[in-house]
Amino acid sequence: MSDEELEQQQEQLWLQELQEWQEEEELLLLCKLVDDSSFSPSIGLPLYWTVAQSDGGLAQRVDVTHEYGEWVSNVINKSSFVENIGRGRDSRGGSSHNFFEIVKVERVENPLLFQEYSARRNTMAKELKGCCPLMPKPPLPQRLVVDGTIDEYKHAGTMLVYEAGESLLFHGVREEATIPKIVRSGFDNRFNNLGMFGIGAYFAENGNKADEYTKGNENDHHFMVIGRVLLGDVHYQNLEDPSMRIPPRREQVGNNDTELYAHHHSVVANTKKEDPNAQLKLHREFIVYERSQAYPELIITYRRVKKE
Repeated sequence: MSDEELEQQQEQLWLQELQEWQEEEELLLLCKLVDDSSFSPSIGLPLYWTVAQSDGGLAQRVDVTHEYGEWVSNVINKSSFVENIGRGRDSRGGSSHNFFEIVKVERVENPLLFQEYSARRNTMAKELKGCCPLMPKPPLPQRLVVDGTIDEYKHAGTMLVYEAGESLLFHGVREEATIPKIVRSGFDNRFNNLGMFGIGAYFAENGNKADEYTKGNENDHHFMVIGRVLLGDVHYQNLEDPSMRIPPRREQVGNNDTELYAHHHSVVANTKKEDPNAQLKLHREFIVYERSQAYPELIITYRRVKKE
């Protein structure tokens, strides 16, 4: 069975599961997480979507370059350390560019994928707010954004659920052919390679770090994704561990040590800036091991440019 046939089969299974959840009113239960009126996330689709509302649930790529091209240019370039371009662990070396010129910005509107992500976001927020009797109330991670420019993305301020540690982060895409897979199936670990911190979806807070993973096409276009990522209760890792398939266990899990809430939600790999004992030198990395903990918000097509 080809990768495309496998993905289509998986999508049908997800749709069937989603219908079963709705019939059992599990989605309604997930919406009623807490009584706190300041936190009322929804599993519905974002109101600012344009195509998917009436398109039968099919994944779409909507061109929003005019609306968000300038913001994307700012957020990628302002978050980048020009002096580190070509120096990172994953860099191919020899790079002379110092600017990322935006060619196109597309919003991913995938109803099935977003509902799966939103359901996971709600359950994580429920855990982190201490609603579950087996779950202690761990401190939320530092708000991980790129130079504070996240608020310029007008749909982020009201849609990011900080109670779940939700953040916008970069993901570099090596081949253009991978983009349709991400649009259909998200950050699926079946297609991920083994990394320093195991098999997971890797993200960065700096545009130049994500750029290290990309490879230009015949038009010299490169690709990266700005993704919504649920970091939740973070485990901070100093040393390489390729054996990871799930974040480490928490040191303490309430009165009953159950597998359901025994593990951290994500891993953040420190650099020596955060901890002198860390293995990485230049850029932190953010890793999640469940597909439902990340959603591809924007697909970015760009060129590497050398500005004088």
